[in-house]
Amino acid sequence: MGVNKRRYPKEAMARRGEEILEKSIKRKLKGRDPWDVVLIDLETGEYEVDADHMTVNRRLRDRIPDAPIWARRVGVRHLHHLLSPKFRDKRQQRRG
Repeated sequence: MGVNKRRYPKEAMARRGEEILEKSIKRKLKGRDPWDVVLIDLETGEYEVDADHMTVNRRLRDRIPDAPIWARRVGVRHLHHLLSPKFRDKRQQRRG
């Protein structure tokens, strides 16, 4: 699989991703773990959600190989965080 070249500026992608999330997807994510990852195709609005970033990416890429994808966590504005060991341990306990 090759690397897709970015078709849109980062700011435009973030704006469009947040817009799609707020208007079409967010209400469907109620009850999901806030640390789950949501990936959105910025052109179609199609999306996938999963706890694992690689799994969700693979599923969306299988459906729409050339999609311009924007990602974030369900309940957190950023995709990646530096977690303290104390918080990371609590999160692992919650997931089993």
